[in-house]
Amino acid sequence: MLGGCDLLQDSTPRPWIGYAYDKNINRFAWELNDWRTGRDCKEAMLLIVETRPGMARPVGCGYRGNNYWRAWIMNWLWGGDQIDCIVRQTSTVETEGGMAFNVKLKGSPDRRGEGWYCV
Repeated sequence: MLGGCDLLQDSTPRPWIGYAYDKNINRFAWELNDWRTGRDCKEAMLLIVETRPGMARPVGCGYRGNNYWRAWIMNWLWGGDQIDCIVRQTSTVETEGGMAFNVKLKGSPDRRGEGWYCV
């Protein structure tokens, strides 16, 4: 029964995106790479903060994909502490690319913007 469940299927092969504290702007910022697993993401983010000036701990990762419930569960279980909400992308390009549901970091009062809104 679980084998056919949409929650067990990824809509994108690299759904994890990392973030770290950026000392230059005094807030958390996304790393514009993506990874296959949450563990790969966290390991890469630890290396990034050790080698890139301006980036610091704490680090974390967020999950994105085309299934709202999967994105919510994965971020609730393994997403970082700085994730504010699950974002619904309204762009057809994002949806077709497997990223209909993304994540927003804490620190911005905005709950919606051009092409997205918090669900």
